[in-house]
Amino acid sequence: MGLEFKFCGFDEDVVKKSYDLAEYDRILYILPTASNKKALIKTHQYRKSNKKIDFMTWHEFKDFIILPEKRIADDLQQAWFLYKSFSENNLAFFGIDSFRDLTVFAENFNNFRSEISEENIGFCDLELEESDNVTSILRLDWQIKTADILGKVLKKYYGFLDENNFTDLQEVHYDIFSGKLPLNSCFLSFYDEIIIVNQFQFSKLDKFIVSEMKENNEKVTLLLQMPEIWYDKERMMMKDKTDLATVKSFKTKNINFKTGKGELEIWNSFASESDKFKAAAIIDNSFKNSFISGFLNEKKVRIKNTEPAEAGLIYNILFCFSELLRSTATVNDKLVFEMNSILSVLNNSSFIKYYFDNDVSELEPYFVDKIYHEQIIYFEEDNCPDDTESWKKLKEILLFVKKMRYFSVEEFLEFIINILMNEEAESDSEEKNTILTLLNDFRDSVRFMPGFDKSKFGRGYRFIDVFLKLTGETAIYRKTDKIDKDFMITHLDDVRNRSFDVPVFIMNANENVLPSSPKPQFLLNETQRKQLGLATYEDKRKRERYYFFRLILNSKNVNIYAVEDIEKNIFAGSFFEEALMWAKSENLAAESEQTEELPDNHYSKWWKAIAGVSPKCRFSEKEDLVIPFEKPNDKKIPFTFYSFKEILKDPIAYYLQYRVRMKVQPEEADNSLNIRKTGIIFHETMNFFWKKVNRLKSGTLRNLIENGIVEQWAKEGVNFVIEKNKKTCFSIPLNYSKKYFDKIFLPFMIAGIKEFLKQLADGFLSGDLSEYEIIPEAEFITAEEKKGFAISLDNTDLKAVFSGKADLILKKNNFLYVIDYKVSNSDKFNDKIMNRQLVIYKELYKKESSETDSSFYFLMDRTFKSENTFDRETLKDDLNKILPDIAENGYRVPEKNSAKNIYWSDLY
Repeated sequence: MGLEFKFCGFDEDVVKKSYDLAEYDRILYILPTASNKKALIKTHQYRKSNKKIDFMTWHEFKDFIILPEKRIADDLQQAWFLYKSFSENNLAFFGIDSFRDLTVFAENFNNFRSEISEENIGFCDLELEESDNVTSILRLDWQIKTADILGKVLKKYYGFLDENNFTDLQEVHYDIFSGKLPLNSCFLSFYDEIIIVNQFQFSKLDKFIVSEMKENNEKVTLLLQMPEIWYDKERMMMKDKTDLATVKSFKTKNINFKTGKGELEIWNSFASESDKFKAAAIIDNSFKNSFISGFLNEKKVRIKNTEPAEAGLIYNILFCFSELLRSTATVNDKLVFEMNSILSVLNNSSFIKYYFDNDVSELEPYFVDKIYHEQIIYFEEDNCPDDTESWKKLKEILLFVKKMRYFSVEEFLEFIINILMNEEAESDSEEKNTILTLLNDFRDSVRFMPGFDKSKFGRGYRFIDVFLKLTGETAIYRKTDKIDKDFMITHLDDVRNRSFDVPVFIMNANENVLPSSPKPQFLLNETQRKQLGLATYEDKRKRERYYFFRLILNSKNVNIYAVEDIEKNIFAGSFFEEALMWAKSENLAAESEQTEELPDNHYSKWWKAIAGVSPKCRFSEKEDLVIPFEKPNDKKIPFTFYSFKEILKDPIAYYLQYRVRMKVQPEEADNSLNIRKTGIIFHETMNFFWKKVNRLKSGTLRNLIENGIVEQWAKEGVNFVIEKNKKTCFSIPLNYSKKYFDKIFLPFMIAGIKEFLKQLADGFLSGDLSEYEIIPEAEFITAEEKKGFAISLDNTDLKAVFSGKADLILKKNNFLYVIDYKVSNSDKFNDKIMNRQLVIYKELYKKESSETDSSFYFLMDRTFKSENTFDRETLKDDLNKILPDIAENGYRVPEKNSAKNIYWSDLY
């Protein structure tokens, strides 16, 4: 059997002129890496003209050149591919590489002889020839018995050598290729079905690979898990028109595009008795979908090139305790309350295990062994001394976990509670101190674990939050005497692709949990996000709202719990209220036949999309959506919880009614944006500046700028704001570092302030400061404002109570100039909204002066934006859509402490 190797640097002319490819029955290109796009593109061009060409990576070739028996047994499809390749009478290998790499290859290849039996493989030394041009040529005449070796192994392990018998395997294989598409698509040629998951945007490399898959297998399915109904159809969720053209060409080749519940499509395909696959390849770019991985683990199938997303339940519980100990430092009632809350949920309940619903003994040994053996090896290989006390403690706790492999989660928690709450033992008992020491050592060491993401675990996480977060889509069920049906405790993120026949409870509902309009991140506008390939905020907003809308339509009962009243958590303009008003105004019925009469907006589009595939799709605002806002009147309830003994009786009932909040004050606050928001810093700095200006008796704004006083006061203002709010911890901090704050945000903000003041000095504020009345936001609060403002739109009078004010009021000669700051940039998406806000400002403040003007200042753009031509009827129509009763019948001033005040944000 003749096997000829020809290695050359990649040059099209050399390849075409030096070698006659027609003489070979089969040609195999060896690519240096999977990321060599130029070589891959050229290879595909050759393949179009010569179907005998295949390709594989250098690492794949190197691994199989020795052909160890175990390697062949583990990678059946690659062994079969090589078996067919080496069985050809004449095979040419073309290695596309540099001269330097060829030299290294020649040296390594000659060393292989010591590892390969001469009985099986005979070869001569490699001789390297350097040509005149850039390319280099490596020529080898090699006699090999590779096919014989492969044949013996295949027959030994799988009992076949005939290609016709290859697909008659008794065991069904589901191979997972995680992180990237397999470069050599020929390896997948024997599969009956190929499913590509989460391929939202195709790179040039992916395009070629998917194209190869299509040529080798007609059953290629692309699962796009994000619904595309709100996207422009011309975009098709792709970056540019080139990608779109590729997608269209795929569609002409009968590749199936599926959106929405991709994991359910896979499940239904595998579970269907009438459509069993001999073999299937699932290509998941992230492998974070526990639905798919759970099914595969349940079937005990072979997983290729991937690791489980989490290490296991017991490992996660330890992590939870370590994170909780970090914030509490000592064992107290809060810790015990948290653990008992989880115990109350788990006790006498059906708990869905992390990967599949089965006995825990079948799951934990694998993960625990993996943690103990592999992680300790990883630590030691990382030059961590094995004899130090901390690593000894870490090994002790891992051994402890290993012994507990058959413990249920309930038993484990009871064990920890018994140690921590053993009243008979002394407070400093050796057993108690040991477990605390182990947990703390584990906490300090966990950052060395592979895949540890520090950003996921911030201070202030409650135990139940971390528990639910780590267990992903794991559901926790409990049945009590008080509630006649099982219910699920979860977060909104975990129910997006689900529907329920049992009541759903969404906890801690506020504007940060329910879908709302996120504010743009500093220094990244919508256009920049598109250029970087990131999801835009408009995309995110609609996606979040769609998921929430689908949850309501597909669930029997949805309960949304808020910590505080509606005034502070969910105002009338938030999403689900809009959905209720939309449903009410259209008199929406459950039958899908009537959906064609609905107006053409995103609600109707979502309704049509969901109703077409879901038999549960319906909307009843009174029966299926419960929103309890009222706070308890019991004065015994303090900040976190009231009576510890009462809570222990039924902690989960208390949890469902009143969300327990634990706020952890930061030990130290510095000039970082970890605890501050850019908008707050900018606004409060400007308030500080204007207070300084108001103390001046004379002078001009221009003089302050030219003398450097503006920059000095701006820096003083930032330091003042940080110091004043040093002990404040926001519920959703932005992960900005001190370096980011000092090097990027602070200089950018000061430059924006200087430009803002410069434009004012050249315009409205050009005269002596004594001629003006300057009113910052914080000082402009009057008794009349607290009672409410009257807004007249044609014959309709509206009254509203405003919590937000204009940021700056400038008065001169009975002329009022209203300015509002925006840290973000101005874009077309916000123009309409901003325009309405300026109209409302002018309506509010026109009684203050005979003449009024208003504008926004955008810090990011460093520009003013004033009101454009605006149709008042349009504003009224929009108000009718959002607040129909108020727009038509007027708004009465609410009674004191009412939860139904309407804010200015509701009006747009």
